[in-house]
Amino acid sequence: MINELYMMTQVLKEKNLLKVTTHGDIDKSAQKAGIYVEIARDGKPKNIEYVPKEKFEKFWKHSKGGHNSFPVIRIQNAMIKHDLPKNFDNTWNKIKRKSEKIEILLQLNYDSYNPKSNDIIISQWTLGQLLPICKDNPPLEALNALINRFPRNREEQEDFYLAFLSFAKNQLVSFEDPLIELMKGILIGRWDKGKDRFISGIQIFFDVYDGYAFQYKVMDLKLKNVLIKELNKRDISENKTLKVDNCQLTGSLQVLEKDKYPSPNLPNLGKSYLYSNNRDIP
Repeated sequence: MINELYMMTQVLKEKNLLKVTTHGDIDKSAQKAGIYVEIARDGKPKNIEYVPKEKFEKFWKHSKGGHNSFPVIRIQNAMIKHDLPKNFDNTWNKIKRKSEKIEILLQLNYDSYNPKSNDIIISQWTLGQLLPICKDNPPLEALNALINRFPRNREEQEDFYLAFLSFAKNQLVSFEDPLIELMKGILIGRWDKGKDRFISGIQIFFDVYDGYAFQYKVMDLKLKNVLIKELNKRDISENKTLKVDNCQLTGSLQVLEKDKYPSPNLPNLGKSYLYSNNRDIP
């Protein structure tokens, strides 16, 4: 049954009779507040904003099975290397005045980049998946620009971290309370007893700073829709070149699904996992 549906769907796509609005590698961000960072042409951050949960969860991301996420990146470890005590969170939570919290953050050493925090880097998988689609495609020019401004190796990553830390330090006094809390999570982190270290877990959505130069910004849903269309178009083209084999279910020659069971992002249902429910099969 699944094979027949798959074949029918592929034919409908090819004949432009099925409007596809999703792709397996495109998903929503986690349902939490996050930070929006714009990157200028020189590859350095130029703007940092707080984004509430209800808005951030609408941002899109491109990833493979929960890995290689872009342009949403979750910071796993604190960006600054520090020796604050394990109970620092208790001290922080007792402080009510914004000015005092800013003063604490300003006392950190912003030149002491934490080498264990190495999340702001673009993967080879992302480059291979997105760059060919974005090339010479005006609606995706902003995404193409962002990819080319993003760190690709450890040296570029360290330079970006230091630029981000310097920019954040200079902007701290202008941040409101919600953004200060998220910046604390990025710069210092929170103590995790199980991992025995400070962790972050804060999400950042990256975009281009010079949005006026592009048809859409990366955050624009119109850019997301164009990207989904191009990804699906590429998949159909690749399927035509795949080797066919005998389907053990139907006996017909067709492209077989030899990877893990699909996990499509279905309209209204969201992330869905297909699997066999036949109890007679081990």
